[in-house]
Amino acid sequence: MPCVVEARVLDTLQAHIDSTRGYEDEFVRLDAIRFDEERDDALLDLAVRGQSVDEGVEWSRWEVRALGVRSYGVQRPWGSISIHDSAHILARCVWEPRRQLYTSARVPDPDATIGRLAVAHAHLAGPWVRLGEYLRGPVGLNSLLMQRVAFLAEGPESFIQAYADVLRDEGAGANVLDGTPTIRWDGQSHGVVEEKPNLFVLTLGDAFFVAGGFEERKRT
Repeated sequence: MPCVVEARVLDTLQAHIDSTRGYEDEFVRLDAIRFDEERDDALLDLAVRGQSVDEGVEWSRWEVRALGVRSYGVQRPWGSISIHDSAHILARCVWEPRRQLYTSARVPDPDATIGRLAVAHAHLAGPWVRLGEYLRGPVGLNSLLMQRVAFLAEGPESFIQAYADVLRDEGAGANVLDGTPTIRWDGQSHGVVEEKPNLFVLTLGDAFFVAGGFEERKRT
């Protein structure tokens, strides 16, 4: 399981949140994002709910800089905030080698196979990666599984191997090939990512940022 990073990243912000527990449930809200394109950073404006007072709820304002953003999504950016290490599935989607998956025989029951592919995907992805992100489909997936040879998926190695295991269990056969290399802009040129980088994942509600690190400051 991915581990949550303890007291190394955003430790000042986390200490502030911890100090408010017992008064209210933790609640952090992303109010705005600004991008620093020269540094490939993102500046996150956060509101953190604190102790209830006579006039209402006390809020504090924070700015978090995501250093070298690799991936992000901002759906429903409110709730609890956590920092994870490179083992988190969202980080692995960035640094893992890309693979392609081809079937080598028809499956006896395409509908059942699609169900098992969905279960294998959900086991890896949790709520973070939609089913159709790497599989070709799911619209049209049934017809692909009825073909003797078909290009079924391309994506991070963990997902492709999980899909391949399902196909082999279903008797369809599976061929896993090298996919398109992961390319990253370093400020001067595009280069292939050849080894696991040191990444962190910030999750806030259903939103996320994958970056090389995070820095925070409390705004007055």
